[in-house]
Amino acid sequence: MSIGICPFRFYPYDAARFPEADAILLTYWGSAMPQLPGEGSSWSANLPAGLLSCFGLGETKGTLPVHIPVLNEEYQPTDEILWARGLPAASDP
Repeated sequence: MSIGICPFRFYPYDAARFPEADAILLTYWGSAMPQLPGEGSSWSANLPAGLLSCFGLGETKGTLPVHIPVLNEEYQPTDEILWARGLPAASDP
């Protein structure tokens, strides 16, 4: 099984680069974790939650916020839709 993990801040369209993947996991609003979480620190939980989900230790939820277009040979978007906006988590396109 091939899984594409696409952490992104504002650009979910990178998922279109993995059209043959068995699964795509998108995480939203990523930020770096300069240190391991501990008392008095804060961090964005999306990347660790995404990784936990890959190993069956977390729940995926949400929907795709935009249409993901098919890319052409130069990785430019086309008018064809690869995955439709609103596609729920853990679903088949």
